[in-house]
Amino acid sequence: MSPKQPGAVQAQSLNPQLELCLPDFLREQKMPLPSVEEMRELHACLEAWSKSLVCLRLSFADEHGQGEAPSELLWVYLPEAVERHIADAWQRSPTQGHLLHSLAQQLCRKAVGLVLPEAGVSGCAPLPGLTRAKTDLLRRFVAEFEHGGGAENKFVSSSAGLGRVYSILTYYPYAGDCARCALSESCPRLRHC
Repeated sequence: MSPKQPGAVQAQSLNPQLELCLPDFLREQKMPLPSVEEMRELHACLEAWSKSLVCLRLSFADEHGQGEAPSELLWVYLPEAVERHIADAWQRSPTQGHLLHSLAQQLCRKAVGLVLPEAGVSGCAPLPGLTRAKTDLLRRFVAEFEHGGGAENKFVSSSAGLGRVYSILTYYPYAGDCARCALSESCPRLRHC
């Protein structure tokens, strides 16, 4: 990482070595075995998406200290091309669309679990509560960030989040459980405990 300038976001690319066994994944999904062509697509997607998954450690340069807001985050995401592929698959076959959607989610969860083993064990990666200033900084960073320079990875910052469907943003290092999560009021996991 380069030296921090006040009011900036720095990113360090992490490289988790993802390993996902398709037969185990399919067993977990409890769905009928896909056709040969669907299996080929699943396998091709697994290989391609494992390579295109981006895992960033984000650091905020904070000259004043923002109290409870974290100074480092982990952000894992799959590029927009994955979102488009899954949307197309839903149109062709809802079953295949669901499998690909689940695969994308699983890849993101696995990457977080590799970087933050505690999150993998607990099965939850708390969403950090960010100050307005840090949220604005992060959105500006996201709007400008292009992984690999390709247009397919360019972000569209949105008011609802960071502009990626298949992504996880959490504390780095792992910061505990539900008590630190910005979604604790609306989390379905907590409602059913």
